[in-house]
Amino acid sequence: MTGVERLQELSLAENDVNISKIVDYLITRPDLDNFYLSEEKSLKQMMKVITDKAKKSAVNNCAMIEDKVVYVWAVMYFITSNEKLGLNKIEPEVKVETKKEEPKQDEKKLKDTSQINMFEED
Repeated sequence: MTGVERLQELSLAENDVNISKIVDYLITRPDLDNFYLSEEKSLKQMMKVITDKAKKSAVNNCAMIEDKVVYVWAVMYFITSNEKLGLNKIEPEVKVETKKEEPKQDEKKLKDTSQINMFEED
């Protein structure tokens, strides 16, 4: 299997228009074929790197990135090791304590009052 074939298979598995467009560009770069064969690389991870870069360049939560810039980021993802990209770091698992929600004041009142039965005698 060639690197281009691997990209095409991965792209079909993702079923994502954005990934497909980037892969369409990447397969025009046969000089990178060996990089596409790297097992440490995935299209999901590539998209995460690209979206993280786009978020960093956002102004007021809005980013307009030209296609050619996205393609450069995709190429850089494939030619740079995951270690240099900081993608092999194992993040410590953070345990989150969940607080038990206390009933609202109105609910407390309802629970505290006993229901009156009109058929009961005192």
